[in-house]
Amino acid sequence: MNVLILEDEAAAATRLQQQLAIAEPGAKVLAVLESVKDAIEWLRINNVPDIILSDIHLSDGLALDVFRQVSTPAPVIFTTAYDAYTLKAF
Repeated sequence: MNVLILEDEAAAATRLQQQLAIAEPGAKVLAVLESVKDAIEWLRINNVPDIILSDIHLSDGLALDVFRQVSTPAPVIFTTAYDAYTLKAF
Protein backbone atom coordinates (compact mmCIF):
# COMPACT_ATOMS: atom_id res chain seq x y z
CA MET A 1 0.00 0.00 0.00
CA ASN A 2 1.39 3.38 -1.04
CA VAL A 3 0.56 6.16 1.42
CA LEU A 4 0.82 9.93 1.22
CA ILE A 5 0.91 11.79 4.54
CA LEU A 6 -0.06 15.46 4.85
CA GLU A 7 1.08 16.66 8.27
CA ASP A 8 2.98 19.77 9.32
CA GLU A 9 3.95 18.69 12.83
CA ALA A 10 7.02 16.45 12.80
CA ALA A 11 6.10 14.58 15.99
CA ALA A 12 2.60 13.83 14.70
CA ALA A 13 3.97 12.67 11.35
CA THR A 14 6.40 10.34 13.12
CA ARG A 15 3.66 8.89 15.33
CA LEU A 16 1.43 8.39 12.30
CA GLN A 17 4.21 6.53 10.47
CA GLN A 18 4.85 4.35 13.52
CA GLN A 19 1.17 3.46 13.83
CA LEU A 20 0.98 2.77 10.11
CA ALA A 21 3.98 0.41 10.34
CA ILE A 22 2.18 -1.54 13.07
CA ALA A 23 -1.19 -1.65 11.31
CA GLU A 24 0.17 -2.30 7.81
CA PRO A 25 3.81 -3.46 7.88
CA GLY A 26 4.07 -3.51 4.09
CA ALA A 27 2.93 0.09 3.67
CA LYS A 28 5.27 2.46 1.88
CA VAL A 29 5.14 6.15 2.78
CA LEU A 30 5.67 7.96 -0.51
CA ALA A 31 6.06 11.40 1.05
CA VAL A 32 5.32 13.45 4.14
CA LEU A 33 4.25 16.93 3.08
CA GLU A 34 3.77 19.91 5.36
CA SER A 35 1.94 22.43 3.19
CA VAL A 36 -1.05 22.86 0.91
CA LYS A 37 1.29 24.13 -1.81
CA ASP A 38 3.57 21.08 -1.61
CA ALA A 39 0.62 18.67 -1.53
CA ILE A 40 -0.96 20.21 -4.63
CA GLU A 41 2.34 20.08 -6.53
CA TRP A 42 3.02 16.49 -5.43
CA LEU A 43 -0.44 15.25 -6.42
CA ARG A 44 -0.17 16.90 -9.84
CA ILE A 45 3.13 15.25 -10.81
CA ASN A 46 3.13 11.87 -9.04
CA ASN A 47 1.15 8.66 -9.35
CA VAL A 48 -1.97 8.43 -7.22
CA PRO A 49 -1.28 6.92 -3.78
CA ASP A 50 -3.48 4.13 -2.49
CA ILE A 51 -4.54 6.29 0.45
CA ILE A 52 -3.91 9.77 1.86
CA LEU A 53 -3.63 10.40 5.60
CA SER A 54 -4.13 14.10 6.18
CA ASP A 55 -4.20 16.56 9.02
CA ILE A 56 -6.65 19.44 8.51
CA HIS A 57 -4.33 22.31 9.46
CA LEU A 58 -1.16 22.41 7.38
CA SER A 59 1.61 25.00 7.54
CA ASP A 60 0.06 27.31 4.94
CA GLY A 61 -3.67 26.59 5.16
CA LEU A 62 -6.31 23.90 5.31
CA ALA A 63 -5.85 20.50 3.68
CA LEU A 64 -9.40 20.87 2.39
CA ASP A 65 -7.99 23.42 -0.08
CA VAL A 66 -5.77 20.70 -1.55
CA PHE A 67 -8.78 18.61 -2.49
CA ARG A 68 -10.66 21.62 -3.85
CA GLN A 69 -7.81 22.25 -6.28
CA VAL A 70 -6.71 18.71 -7.16
CA SER A 71 -9.03 15.84 -7.91
CA THR A 72 -7.75 12.48 -6.72
CA PRO A 73 -9.42 9.07 -6.65
CA ALA A 74 -7.42 8.13 -3.54
CA PRO A 75 -9.43 7.80 -0.35
CA VAL A 76 -8.55 10.38 2.31
CA ILE A 77 -8.52 9.79 6.05
CA PHE A 78 -8.38 13.00 8.04
CA THR A 79 -6.25 12.67 11.17
CA THR A 80 -7.03 15.76 13.19
CA ALA A 81 -8.02 16.99 16.61
CA TYR A 82 -10.18 19.74 15.09
CA ASP A 83 -13.77 18.51 15.18
CA ALA A 84 -15.00 21.84 13.79
CA TYR A 85 -14.01 20.66 10.30
CA THR A 86 -15.74 17.28 10.42
CA LEU A 87 -18.69 18.18 8.20
CA LYS A 88 -16.60 20.30 5.82
CA ALA A 89 -14.48 17.24 5.05
CA PHE A 90 -17.49 15.63 3.40
